[in-house]
Amino acid sequence: MIGVLLALHGSKDPAWSEVANGYKELLSRWFGLLEVGYLEYNSPTLREALEALAAKGADSVVVVPLFISLGTHLKKDIPKALGLEGEFAVVNGKKVRVRVAEPIGVDERVAEVLAERARKAMNGL
Repeated sequence: MIGVLLALHGSKDPAWSEVANGYKELLSRWFGLLEVGYLEYNSPTLREALEALAAKGADSVVVVPLFISLGTHLKKDIPKALGLEGEFAVVNGKKVRVRVAEPIGVDERVAEVLAERARKAMNGL
């Protein structure tokens, strides 16, 4: 069974969790086995979310980073936080295959949202 782990940086600002929960709700339309995990500041951690997915029967997990670009967090910090050795993490004595999806990157759909936000902010200027 494949689980999906939405990976976020985390923040001391509680509004960050509201965004994470909003994306979790939206993504649950497509994925039944879904958890959110944070690199720092918030709970659950990425590792705790991975463990929760494994406990629910996931033997493979796709980590979907809510990050704009590839950087140190995606290259080093997330794999370390998950306990990855190659493409596997050992969770409660069981090998779980983990694949990290690409970051958001440059995407026309994101540009449309950004343009919408800019136009909204321009109103009344």
